[in-house]
Amino acid sequence: MLRISVIRYHRAMALEGKDAVEMKREKHIGFRIDNELKRKIAYIAEYEGRSLTWQMVHLMQDCVRQFEKEHGPIDAAEDHKG
Repeated sequence: MLRISVIRYHRAMALEGKDAVEMKREKHIGFRIDNELKRKIAYIAEYEGRSLTWQMVHLMQDCVRQFEKEHGPIDAAEDHKG
């Protein structure tokens, strides 16, 4: 199971155009959501052929793209607290 997850992870990173250095810089975040929301997002993830984790990444990437479309690029080099 872990091996498959790692393979999917590297395949997804390749699709995103990220190299090994960029992958090492990725950070782990954790947050809590209620059970109903989790079940709904998991349903959508399965429907779209993604894991729950990759569905969350997809949603966050969409959020950033939309924000930057409306407000301009975000300087990711700046360290924002959050």
